[in-house]
Amino acid sequence: MIHDGLLHRETWNAQFCRFRETLPGYRWDRRGYGRSSTPTSEFSQLDDLFAVLKSLKVERATLLGCSPVACLAIHFALDHPQMVTALVLVGPIVSGLEFSDHLRPGAIAACQPLTRRSSER
Repeated sequence: MIHDGLLHRETWNAQFCRFRETLPGYRWDRRGYGRSSTPTSEFSQLDDLFAVLKSLKVERATLLGCSPVACLAIHFALDHPQMVTALVLVGPIVSGLEFSDHLRPGAIAACQPLTRRSSER
């Protein structure tokens, strides 16, 4: 479970507790959120997600992402299709589509680091 661009991992508390009754599940605070450290240099959230899954020895996962972070889940699935069984996207913001006027300022800023590929650093 990947939290959105405003809140931390606890945004998934109700779902996490419910799913954990029957399925293994994980959530983490992305850099700069919740209990994670504040970034001090450029980084790739795609690389971070890959590292988290590898450190947990997760070979295949269903990714849940909401808002601009659904974009992270989509790009991760495109980069690592062998690691993704399904995507659950809640209110996704998708790269390549124009933002409406009421979303434009915040959405563009929120999606910038999510869509940057490791090779684009």
